[in-house]
Amino acid sequence: MEPVTITIDGREIETAKGKTVIQAAADAGVAIPHYCYHPKLTVAGNCRMCMVEIEKIPKLQIACNTQVNAGMAVQTHSPKVLAARRAVMEFLLINHPLDCPICDQAGECKLQDYYMSHDLAASRFAEGKEEQRKREKFGPHVLFDGERCIKCTRCVRFLQEVTHTEELTVVNRGDRSTISLFQERALDNPLSANVVDICPVGALTDRDFRFKVRAWFLNNTSSICPGCSTGCNITVGSYQNRVVRHKPRINEEVNSHWICDEGRYSFHARTDVERLTSPMVRGQGGLVPTDWESALKTLAAGLS
Repeated sequence: MEPVTITIDGREIETAKGKTVIQAAADAGVAIPHYCYHPKLTVAGNCRMCMVEIEKIPKLQIACNTQVNAGMAVQTHSPKVLAARRAVMEFLLINHPLDCPICDQAGECKLQDYYMSHDLAASRFAEGKEEQRKREKFGPHVLFDGERCIKCTRCVRFLQEVTHTEELTVVNRGDRSTISLFQERALDNPLSANVVDICPVGALTDRDFRFKVRAWFLNNTSSICPGCSTGCNITVGSYQNRVVRHKPRINEEVNSHWICDEGRYSFHARTDVERLTSPMVRGQGGLVPTDWESALKTLAAGLS
């Protein structure tokens, strides 16, 4: 690809022609806030959170769908950009429930993160919040809370473009639009729980992990999924020395951003049963715990 030089926040960056502003910025370590954009899905451009100011263009542009050009000068934190982001945040929070204390996404929620870094303003909305469906079972692993959904459509695009199963769609219009299952269908394909990972808020939650432990109490360890020989890269979340979840870890050579449901929940077979924690030898009254040296001597004696 043809190299081009652009300027982001006053810093010259060399990137490739054809890349979008959000990709070029990410390569240079500049994080542009976004909800609907995902590097492995097509561009929807509907959240408007990634808008940036580009020199010689009067209106703000969405960074997820604007390609770089040589000499382009981009501002990601100008007063105009920050004002637009605050307006987007206010719009998204108008009907969003204040249930962060009971939401599984708390601590990993982009709505929380961007509010703390861009808004921090009290709501001007005096009317009651619009009520939506809550705790709707989409499938064996996924639960939907319509009041938290910001209609980024990541889940819909994932099921259209990655699994090609298309269980979900957007129905209705305006403030009544919502994510819904197609009639007489369930979200039960082999990769279904990935929609929980890519949901930027708490609208889609994992029924298995729900209410188990707060995200900030987890010890996250990089590992490899033991479910099969593929070797998907995962992050193992543990709490009080017990595995409570598997999450995919990005590796474009193996599993990209995804992991199958079988591997995601394979830890139950190793954690939900009684397991040996020390070697044991048979003595009077049955098996008794011992140390490794004694166990190996007993083993050697038995084999001889």
